[in-house]
Amino acid sequence: KVKITVDNDEMTLDFEGSSPQVRGAINSVYPFTASAAWACVRSVLDSNIPNNAGYFRPIKVLTPKRSIVDCDPPSPVAARGLAGFRIADTVLGALAQITPDLVPASGGSAPDAGVSLGGYFPDGKPFVYLEFLVGSWGGGPWRDGMDACTGIIVNYSNTPVELLESEQPLLVERYGFIEDTGGAGEYRGGLALTRHLRFLADEAVIQVRSDRRDIPPYGLEGGATGSPSDVRIRRAGGEIEQQPSKFLTSLHRGDVIELKLASGGGYGDALNRDPQRVLNDVYEEKISIEHAATAYGVVIKGTPAMIDDEATQKLRADRRKL
Repeated sequence: KVKITVDNDEMTLDFEGSSPQVRGAINSVYPFTASAAWACVRSVLDSNIPNNAGYFRPIKVLTPKRSIVDCDPPSPVAARGLAGFRIADTVLGALAQITPDLVPASGGSAPDAGVSLGGYFPDGKPFVYLEFLVGSWGGGPWRDGMDACTGIIVNYSNTPVELLESEQPLLVERYGFIEDTGGAGEYRGGLALTRHLRFLADEAVIQVRSDRRDIPPYGLEGGATGSPSDVRIRRAGGEIEQQPSKFLTSLHRGDVIELKLASGGGYGDALNRDPQRVLNDVYEEKISIEHAATAYGVVIKGTPAMIDDEATQKLRADRRKL
């Protein structure tokens, strides 16, 4: 939780009410919390201001001690990044109430799925795979959410499939976007990213630290929430094991880890989205014709697909009466 107070030329971000520190390794230390908060405030300031210590001085960050945003030893902090991304989402959500024309909806753009895998080849040589997958942005006041782009408080990039497969005992079976997943809005949220990895060695330990399972990224100004994350293991024998958002388990030859990141939330009323943008999304296979009608009130028919203007106007008018 955060409360932001603007008082003349000063700003206070007060995290009072945030949860106590926990036994799991998702606690944040004060410098990390303050850094994430400052980055969010920086994102709504004039971009012509050069980065310097001066503009940080009027921005005060207050945190309750022994909390998830300001933990004390021996509290574990190895996965504090997950807390940091939620801190940023919370600060941006509060800033959206101050500057709604500058802040986008929440996204799955931070590395909300950290995958660690390690084991040994038969000759005793070890292998270690570590990657933080980045998802998509939320829709903003003037644009759709970017697909698969690192968030504002981090600077990550993906591991190319060719590099991963040449150096790790992994086969990438699927890597792409999932249709109809972006939060609906006048400006659509970015799509959910998915990656399926088949394990090719004998045995390994895998750890996944993901987030946005129970509470998906929020929309703004009437936009819909994004879709939640999901992690499954498809065993070599065909069994599907639904996994919690954070877990540690073993993989064996032929097992497939199926990762789905959360998508971005939408910004604004979906019934105000330009029908041509909806049609373009259909052409690009980002949304289906059915989703165009149910989420945006845009009727698309024919081959090639075209907008039925009369049916669209009627459907949107009917929806607005509800």
